[in-house]
Amino acid sequence: MNDWFETSDLSQMRVLFALNPSLIHSISHDKETAIMKASESGHLETVLFLLENGANVNDVDGTTVKQSSLILASHQGHFDVVRTLLNAGADIHYRNDFGETALITAAQEGNVHVLDLLIQWGADVNATNHDGINALTLVMTLFREGHLKKELIDLLSLS
Repeated sequence: MNDWFETSDLSQMRVLFALNPSLIHSISHDKETAIMKASESGHLETVLFLLENGANVNDVDGTTVKQSSLILASHQGHFDVVRTLLNAGADIHYRNDFGETALITAAQEGNVHVLDLLIQWGADVNATNHDGINALTLVMTLFREGHLKKELIDLLSLS
């Protein structure tokens, strides 16, 4: 029933939506909408198609975490998807139920280009999650562990 959520074949998705336009708002077995699935997977063309056909850029999942498409794409480092979601009006300040913003989730994975983009769009570099941790703290931890370069710390510190 929800197999269509897993498709990255845009032509197949177009047929499915032509047959049943309400699919755009349906929820998958793991409580995500189509735009959330496409954003998390980095399927830019699918994200564009869904937005053009009425998908809500600010939908949140039905799990206890309440993730948004922007948070999911930022966490995965899908730069073009993040930019597309921002251009479509995604809420850059939205927080999931852990208090995490897109900036914080991008920092968790050291997604440098996404972090830079989010900062350019006005993300709050001082925002903290429910544990009091901000993006700079996460990036500094990754740096100390040898996973990141100092330029990323500078990017967050100077913003």
